[in-house]
Amino acid sequence: MSEAIPKRTALHETHARLGAKLDRSGGWIRPYHYGDPAEEYRAVRERVSLMDVGTLGKFLIAGRDAGRLVDRVFPCRVEDLRPGSSRYVLALDEAGYVMDDGLLCALEGGRYYATSTSGGADRMEAWLRNWADRLELHAHVVNRTAMLGAINVAGPRARELLARLTDDRIDPGSLPPSGHREIVVTGVPVRAIRAGFVGELSFELHHPRSRGPQLWDALMRAGADLGIGPHGLDALDVLRLEKGHLYLGQDTLPDDHPAKLGLGWTVAMDKPSFLGKVALERMAALPLERKLVGLRFDGDPERGAPLEIAAKVVGRITSCASSPAVGHAIGLGWIRAVDGEFPSTLRSNGVTATVAAIPFYDPEGARLRA
Repeated sequence: MSEAIPKRTALHETHARLGAKLDRSGGWIRPYHYGDPAEEYRAVRERVSLMDVGTLGKFLIAGRDAGRLVDRVFPCRVEDLRPGSSRYVLALDEAGYVMDDGLLCALEGGRYYATSTSGGADRMEAWLRNWADRLELHAHVVNRTAMLGAINVAGPRARELLARLTDDRIDPGSLPPSGHREIVVTGVPVRAIRAGFVGELSFELHHPRSRGPQLWDALMRAGADLGIGPHGLDALDVLRLEKGHLYLGQDTLPDDHPAKLGLGWTVAMDKPSFLGKVALERMAALPLERKLVGLRFDGDPERGAPLEIAAKVVGRITSCASSPAVGHAIGLGWIRAVDGEFPSTLRSNGVTATVAAIPFYDPEGARLRA
């Protein structure tokens, strides 16, 4: 059986020129680091940094029933999502289990722009098309993943950098947190989306794929005196963990519903109907036996290692890293209830793991709302 050929973004040669360590991730060849992941982390937290996020699934949803489609398939509230605003969304199957996540951006004219995880674009497209057909809705789904690139500009000086390359307004009033709008950056038309996966002021610039190298190089030149640098997946793993953001597939299991993942806040159970609602109502009547939690460690944890109480395995570590912001190792992990109670202190290969509230970093979200 032949191996699937990995995809490359339009910035592949740019990453290679910068000395990136490139490898497979979610069906794509992506940069893991550019030589010093710790410095890449600092660039995001202290200055400004770029990341190629062109691997995200990207979809235009249009037609007279576009609003009805997104309202039925996504469990969040859609009716109050105004043009220029976006919302984090989960994609659930009929059993109420989480199959993907992303952003839903409302456009003018009753249209929507949605994103999905890097490895989930084909599945998301098929899922949206399937439900449009099953519900007999007049809605069109256009998969723009291969047509559009995306660069995330992140860090406390991100707005300062962008202001050097655009005449459009990008102040908090014109482009607020969770907002999006079309602007022109160094002559390239982009949809700028205020996204916050790394926990800092961030602008995702979605643009025509062929203009990606031009946009990247212009941003790097304009940010030279700001200490700009690119960051890869290794730095991203620490940044997202500090914010308590999960990776689907790594931190999740196939039978996870939102409550198990601590994502119940994304579901509007008072909506008349959405995909998976009946299943969620049934599961809400049952005691929660397993959940994903934040963990603090007093030593060096190992991803995948079991979590124990009195030598009994009650969970496992799904993600972990040493956190510069927190000052010690942190992570995410599954734990099971013991005699109806979830434990707060566990052991893992000689290391003590304490259940902790997430996010670990900037819990009030002040930095990403700058």
